[in-house]
Amino acid sequence: MKINFVLCVIFYLMGTSAFAQKEEYEKAIDYCNCKLTFAYITKFTYGMPSDKMEKKSFDLIKDEFGKCEIGSAIQYSKLSILLNNNNFKYSNANFSKIIDATKGSYSDNLRRDVAVGKIIKGIFENNNLQGAINKYINADDMKVELSNEISNYFEGKFYDNDKIVTINGDGGSINRDELKTIISDEVSNRIQDVKYHPWKFNYWTVIFVISGIIIVYLIVRNDLKDLNESRLRHRNVIDRLTSQVENYSNIMKGDKTVDTFDDWKNNIEKDLFKATQKIIEFDNVLEKFKVENDHGRNSNNIYNNQQSIERQSKAETFYASIPSKSGHFNENAISNAINPTASFYKITVTDSFGQKANFEFLGNDERAVKDATNEPDRILRPACKINNALNQSAKKIKTINPGTVIKRDGKWEILTLAEIEYE
Repeated sequence: MKINFVLCVIFYLMGTSAFAQKEEYEKAIDYCNCKLTFAYITKFTYGMPSDKMEKKSFDLIKDEFGKCEIGSAIQYSKLSILLNNNNFKYSNANFSKIIDATKGSYSDNLRRDVAVGKIIKGIFENNNLQGAINKYINADDMKVELSNEISNYFEGKFYDNDKIVTINGDGGSINRDELKTIISDEVSNRIQDVKYHPWKFNYWTVIFVISGIIIVYLIVRNDLKDLNESRLRHRNVIDRLTSQVENYSNIMKGDKTVDTFDDWKNNIEKDLFKATQKIIEFDNVLEKFKVENDHGRNSNNIYNNQQSIERQSKAETFYASIPSKSGHFNENAISNAINPTASFYKITVTDSFGQKANFEFLGNDERAVKDATNEPDRILRPACKINNALNQSAKKIKTINPGTVIKRDGKWEILTLAEIEYE
């Protein structure tokens, strides 16, 4: 009777304890999410002009983060809505949401130090977060602060190795190792009590065996059908190859089909001769075009398609917006004149066909420089190699060596990056 009471109490406590532990574990992660997201956006918007969209949004919502106190911090569901509705969708998807995913690392009956380690490691060793944390957050100080806060918060909520479990059955207390032994012995005894005799008839066993045989039969029959279809396909391929080999053999032996083979060979030779003549004619025209071009003559007497190529080379300079992450400038984002709110790069055509060009950053444009220093990952790094450290106070961005692009499929693809420096 005593052991039944003990087991009931143990399983009840284990169930309620596991649920409570998971809830406290998720509260600790919400606390980390609040602290880190607030620090990340604070550093990100620091130094931005007061009229910058992100700066304005953060000034309006920073108080809604609350005090970020462990146990009562803002939950991720509310934080996500707050960020998405205030110009921080990227920060939510690529920072806060990844931290919240750490909740999936929880498992039942964790020790306090293991629970703390799972949370800290899951956040600060996450490859998707390391870049942002190292750039915008003092990782070492923040890691120590969060570890201490979570450890203190988990005291009494997660057990330590030296804790004693008290069972209020007869007023006694037992060690966890002793408790494990009691449970193991009791489970073994109960298994022996309900264990069936090996030869005792069991309807469920018969049903399971018959069901298993039927399933295996169906699987084998289906596999045999697939094998037979595969065999027929391979047989047809072999028959076709055999027929081709026999035809070729008859040709080599001087059968009547030799005449057909000779005709086929003669036709190929005629086609090759015609193609060679066309190539020679094209080479002559191309050589004539090169000679006239070298002497500055007008090439209107060559071919109409050469006239269109000559016209293409007249438009030599363009202005492009922000490059894509994959490394190209979209054709619809290119203009013949500088767009005072969107242009960042100047593209200069370098060949007569209008297919190759150099590009450089508009480093003397105050608006372009300010936007680029605030968002270098989006504006500069897809197209430029930066030779010195980030300087958000820079007045100019100098292009040391221009980059190169080639026109392909309606867009200018970047071949080599431009080299730039902050000044």
